[in-house]
Amino acid sequence: MRKLLSLLLVMVVVSIATLGFSELNKLNVGLDVVSAATAKATATPAPAAPAPTPAPTPVPTPVPTLAPTPAPTPAPTPKPVVAPAATPKPVVKATKPVATPKPALTTKPATTPAPVVKPAPIVPTKEQLQKIAAMEVLLKNANGDKVARVGILKQLVALRVAAGDVSIPIVVNGTVLKFDVAPIVRSGRTLIPIRAMAAAFGATVDWNAQNPEWVTVTKAVKAGEQSLVFLMNLKTGVVTMNNMLVDLEVKPIVLLHRTMVPIRLISEAFGMKVDYDPATKGVFIDTPIKETVTPVTAVPNPAAQSAVQSVDGQDD
Repeated sequence: MRKLLSLLLVMVVVSIATLGFSELNKLNVGLDVVSAATAKATATPAPAAPAPTPAPTPVPTPVPTLAPTPAPTPAPTPKPVVAPAATPKPVVKATKPVATPKPALTTKPATTPAPVVKPAPIVPTKEQLQKIAAMEVLLKNANGDKVARVGILKQLVALRVAAGDVSIPIVVNGTVLKFDVAPIVRSGRTLIPIRAMAAAFGATVDWNAQNPEWVTVTKAVKAGEQSLVFLMNLKTGVVTMNNMLVDLEVKPIVLLHRTMVPIRLISEAFGMKVDYDPATKGVFIDTPIKETVTPVTAVPNPAAQSAVQSVDGQDD
């Protein structure tokens, strides 16, 4: 009997170990029954008690087998989301706009430019020439009167312009000079051909054969007095008067094969008196008031000892 109880107890323990807590309450009744049976078995039997009818052996309730809890299925590792490669945008090349062709211009046939017709020079009439000559006589007679000669010169200039002569009037001692090359103005200075000027002053022009760039203008004076020698270098513009340096404000130039020199400088170097009339742009040159020259700087004359040869036929 004890073996049976022990066996039942073991089975109960095993069942407890294998069953969950949810089945434990169900077995409490069985345990109570087993405990009661055990108590009766261990109790001292009453004397002379008839043997009890053995109780039927209880059939043990089969313990239901619990299915093992399945292991949790690990969550699948998410695959990295790969962004789709961006589709490159097509490269659009900039295209130049097609220029709309311009309509062909109708070109006019080239025309030959009309030739420039220069006005024909004015040919003075005989009557005009007579009036000019008469006015020049009046001017010479009025040379001593500065006011009168200016008025006469204005009338003379008007007659000359009407006859086609617009050159600058140069009056020496009342006589209007004649030039094959008209006087010009450079840097505010009036330039005239040197030979015409020398002739008006009673001087001579000589060219140095050894030094062609040097020209000498000589004016004879009264007996017993030293002649005035005007030496000029046409290349450098150096001018001397009797070996004394003279300041030449405007260098000589060559125009139409004539050497043009500043009239005021040379006239005053020869001791002449020069007056300028702004109304007519005329120049009055009067008789020398003195034959002396104020030297600026004494310099040696490089051509003073060279032979001076007169070449009246040479262009100057």
